[in-house]
Amino acid sequence: MDEPKDQPIDEPSDELRDPTDAKDAVSGNSPFLTVESPRLGIIHLMLWTLCSAVYLSVVRASNVLSENSPFGYGNLQHVSTVLQAAISGAIFAGAITLLVTRVRSRPPMLRHPGHWIVFIKASINVAFLPLYGFILWNEMIAPNIGFLVLYGLTMSFPLMAYAFALWHQHTRQWKAVFIALVVLAAAQFVAIVALMMGIYGMMSVFWIGLIFTFAPWGSLLLAVAMLFISVRELLSGNQRDWLHWLGVIAYVVSVSIHLL
Repeated sequence: MDEPKDQPIDEPSDELRDPTDAKDAVSGNSPFLTVESPRLGIIHLMLWTLCSAVYLSVVRASNVLSENSPFGYGNLQHVSTVLQAAISGAIFAGAITLLVTRVRSRPPMLRHPGHWIVFIKASINVAFLPLYGFILWNEMIAPNIGFLVLYGLTMSFPLMAYAFALWHQHTRQWKAVFIALVVLAAAQFVAIVALMMGIYGMMSVFWIGLIFTFAPWGSLLLAVAMLFISVRELLSGNQRDWLHWLGVIAYVVSVSIHLL
């Protein structure tokens, strides 16, 4: 009798994978392994609504406390403020969902690139609002200086967070994205520190102005790259969960709002 011939085994496309994925798959760290993710349900929509309402209330309270608030309606239109509250609420809801899922079923909490974006964005908002509220109540610090100090502190966090997240990416494309995020955050951090230290030389002012002018457009290019990579992964059969897509879409919308 003829021995049965080995049949070829179809494998996912290697086009979007890093060579280390084979080792990761054995150890259970590959992001494309089947992992039970919470289904998007009415509870998540209710959580999103609650987080958005809380965020919007804090923004409006800060506007009442100080006419120089960076959240003030003189600087941001009503529509953009509501949109920012909606997207920030979605980010907070996603971060809470990741935490609850981690506690209940104990999978790796930040398995996909979008998970990192959600958690980092939520952490930045958490750090930003209490610090800003503290500076508003402290009458010894001028609002403008207080905002520069706050901005410097908040910009140091994404620099460290994106650098840490970089080492947990499994594909070349996402590693490149997070390298760009680190470079962008580092440039903005250096610029704001230069302003805080009063470095106003001709070349310094030129480079600082250049950074603040092109940083939003650099963020927009990164947002487009994130969306392109995620769609390409989806078409190649490497599916991410809805929390990853939340992180990508939240980043895209946030950048778009800041460019309005």
